[in-house]
Amino acid sequence: MKWKNKKKKIQYIEEMSKWDNQLIQQKFSVLLKLSKDKNPEVREMLAENLVLFECEEAEEILYNMLSDKNRMVRLEALDSICVGRSQKAIEKVATMMSGQWYLIRMYAVMTLFDLLTNASGVNEQVFKQYQKIKERHFSMERNPRVLLAYYRNEYYMNHKEGLYLLEKFYVDAMDDARCDLIWPVLHILEEIKSEENQNELQRIVSYKKEKLLPVQVAFIEEMENENIKRKILVLDKNNTYLSHIVALALCALYDEKREEVSTAGIEVGNVRLEDIKAFCNRNPIPYWGKFESKKITESYTYDYIVCINMKLEKNTFSKIKTIYYENINENDDKQIWSMCQEIKMKTQSN
Repeated sequence: MKWKNKKKKIQYIEEMSKWDNQLIQQKFSVLLKLSKDKNPEVREMLAENLVLFECEEAEEILYNMLSDKNRMVRLEALDSICVGRSQKAIEKVATMMSGQWYLIRMYAVMTLFDLLTNASGVNEQVFKQYQKIKERHFSMERNPRVLLAYYRNEYYMNHKEGLYLLEKFYVDAMDDARCDLIWPVLHILEEIKSEENQNELQRIVSYKKEKLLPVQVAFIEEMENENIKRKILVLDKNNTYLSHIVALALCALYDEKREEVSTAGIEVGNVRLEDIKAFCNRNPIPYWGKFESKKITESYTYDYIVCINMKLEKNTFSKIKTIYYENINENDDKQIWSMCQEIKMKTQSN
């Protein structure tokens, strides 16, 4: 495919938002060519949009773009490859935690954590693998923004230690009047907010609150008043039907102000839209607009993971509250509803 100018290339890339994982596989050669375009703006925008796809083809292009001569292209590729899981991506991103521009180092720290957990779950073995890589870089790091990324990861491995580090960072930033550091840590505190830590977070952000900018005070007040939802992930083999109907049934049972339900698969496939619609019509429950088949990412952010009909090592998500169901018949609506009632009971019992 040939384009007359940069504008046409940008328009083509913008159309990617309408694609799915299957279509991008067919466009691989075209996207590979765009990833090597002479215009860095084209390459940067392509890298930014490839985060929409969780397939080997997208990850392969992003992996190559991690070596782009333009650092903004490298940064966007680094941010987008967070949905990947290949060993070569893990190894490449690990090398970017040192000797690069500080923003690239910061994103490398966070993306490495994503890649490792995407590939192998949330468990002690994954944490040890991350810590082993971290040891080669952390002691040499001096930039506070990069250190903050390390502290954010620490929270997801050890809530108590991570919150201590984040609080110390926030207090030091306030004492030193480092306005440039206040926003990043506030956004991380908002990200990690949960039922368990909400009181601690309120205490942390109350420190010298009168010194904050009005817009920062407003941000904190909104964060404090926002409903805290339990995040529940329904996980099956390919995220094409069963996980979606279970999520729909759970949403019908839950209070939408208290729970947030997402779906994912170990693999991806073609979503069975007509079958999902038929399930909704039979029961009846609301049929939402858009359903996608996507692989599991950011598993460390969930309060509960519900695994259905999968051969999965029991320790894969040992650091997350995990509920397992086997031999669930997707055609048995009564069994589906019975399971969902049980999931509701288990996730609301604590």
